[in-house]
Amino acid sequence: MQKIIDFYNENIGLITPYGVEVLEDYSKDMPTDLIIYAMQISVEANKRTIKYIKAILNNWQKAGIRTLVQAKDENHKKKNESKEIEEWLNE
Repeated sequence: MQKIIDFYNENIGLITPYGVEVLEDYSKDMPTDLIIYAMQISVEANKRTIKYIKAILNNWQKAGIRTLVQAKDENHKKKNESKEIEEWLNE
């Protein structure tokens, strides 16, 4: 859990007690690297909030994503879909 908190503090901002509680709950069912990857996505999207991170993790839970490899595959698919839609709109 300390690795998750450290990543949050270094890349998103000072974590609140609520943020710790939320991430602790997810860490019971999800591996640390998966939670950190969700935070990395939030940083890349410039959406540095616990709400955004929760949305990512909830979507992964609903989709049955349990590993970092699965999450990266899903994220790659979404990026490609967005790129294809953007290209189609620009035609």
